[in-house]
Amino acid sequence: MKYMLSSIALITAVCLSIAFTKRTVTEKYFEGKISYALTITAAADGIDTSELRRILGTGSDFYFKEGNYHQYAYYAKGKPSREETYLAIASKVYTKKNSTDTIYVGDVSAAQEPLLHSEMAPGTEKVGGIDCKKFTLYYKSINVTYYYNPDSLRVDPEWFRNYHFFDKNLSMKEMGSLYYRCDLNLPKFTITLTAAAVAHQKVDDNMFVLPKNAIYKDEE
Repeated sequence: MKYMLSSIALITAVCLSIAFTKRTVTEKYFEGKISYALTITAAADGIDTSELRRILGTGSDFYFKEGNYHQYAYYAKGKPSREETYLAIASKVYTKKNSTDTIYVGDVSAAQEPLLHSEMAPGTEKVGGIDCKKFTLYYKSINVTYYYNPDSLRVDPEWFRNYHFFDKNLSMKEMGSLYYRCDLNLPKFTITLTAAAVAHQKVDDNMFVLPKNAIYKDEE
């Protein structure tokens, strides 16, 4: 659960006025930057979410290219709180927290919780003016709902075939797309991630190069 929470500081519930750039005609799969905001909603009055907000921050800038991503997560005042790099070829997430040379390595090739079932809802719902399909994964301790439009943020599901952490391989095969919104429903709170801006642009390969002088430790 700790690793899951640290890897989802990507987006938000409240629809800010969302500005999206259009996919070019020649673009087969999405490459570019998504700016996400993040909100946390308690299931009942009296539930303290302050520590969770401290860990997850308020949002992030997410750069994606050919199955790899690099993101900067932010605290409330816009100061970077951590960086994450996912390399598809290694099936690992590398997390660097602010003001440290240590990089924590998380293996996403192993499943965390047995999937009970999944469900595609009929019809579409709008997220920031975008018509989105709704796909939900059900687990014992959490439900994960993705809102996505397969025509605008398309990906190759093969890039995620070894990403078994919370069955991303399955969701990507079903959706063939990154999401505009994700709801993580837990017993005491809901974390909602919503795209605030999307830019289809070239991403520098150097963004996915790991530092050689860092200290690497396995994520606990």
